[in-house]
Amino acid sequence: MPRAHLVTSVSNVPLTVTGISVKLGVSPSTLRTWERRYGLGPTDRQAGSRRRYSTADIEALTHMVNLVRSGVSASDAAAVVLAQRSTTYPLSDDIAVPEIRDIVDAAQVRDLQRLEKYLEASIASEGLVRTWSNLIEPALDTILSSEEGQEPGCSPSAMLTLAVLKILAAIADARPDSATSQQESVFVVADSDHALAAHIVGVALNLRGIFTTVMDTQSHGNQKASERLNSHLHTKSPKIIIIMGQGARCERLVSLSLTEGDAHILLVGADSPSVLDSRIQRMRTLTACVEETIALVTTSRQSKQ
Repeated sequence: MPRAHLVTSVSNVPLTVTGISVKLGVSPSTLRTWERRYGLGPTDRQAGSRRRYSTADIEALTHMVNLVRSGVSASDAAAVVLAQRSTTYPLSDDIAVPEIRDIVDAAQVRDLQRLEKYLEASIASEGLVRTWSNLIEPALDTILSSEEGQEPGCSPSAMLTLAVLKILAAIADARPDSATSQQESVFVVADSDHALAAHIVGVALNLRGIFTTVMDTQSHGNQKASERLNSHLHTKSPKIIIIMGQGARCERLVSLSLTEGDAHILLVGADSPSVLDSRIQRMRTLTACVEETIALVTTSRQSKQ
């Protein structure tokens, strides 16, 4: 999908917030909101001097404005811009946004570099969560549903998972400083079928400046998932718990979260446990989950100001 270029001519001269406001046609309050919520502020801050936006900052905000004016939500636009900041190598202009078949083909021939480039191209254009929903998850389903199976030692699904995790690690390095604060922490609990999606959610929230950690529902050693969750609830006191999974084990974790903590709980997926409680919200998609979490954290932060 080609980007909408609605703002052009980026200056090489550092600008103040007022200068950026005039140049991009965005109010200073909106710019400050984007900085506070998404970390899209001046990257070079010197004590005792007025903050100025560098050329790279201006380019990032220009892209942000273009996306928002083309109909992308501010949170999704910020995720795209932050993902581009984290790119570890330049993308060639001739790399088009891939289709599901492109991802499957690259995974089947074990072309890790091509997979990474495809994923970065899609994230730069569509955003992280949409890339998962529209590209990665369908590609994994296509690979895993093949009647031919996978050759031993040659797992296209594992290759695609590795590429996704490498991209997520690069993107996570671009998270704003506010994502290290545990004041409004989020805890994502996922079964094995949703493990990769849980990391997608975690990185997407980190990019919005929300501290997030992920735990699986399996037993490890002599410790059950319920024991690890109980310990986390009492030591970290997460404000929001996202549970991704199905079955009796996930249902027990939901019940434990309700009895041992006071966190808001989001259940993700149509097959999530059927537990009724005023603190529980059901989210059918990852996009809805991320957006609702951002809204809850934003409301909590504003109430403390």
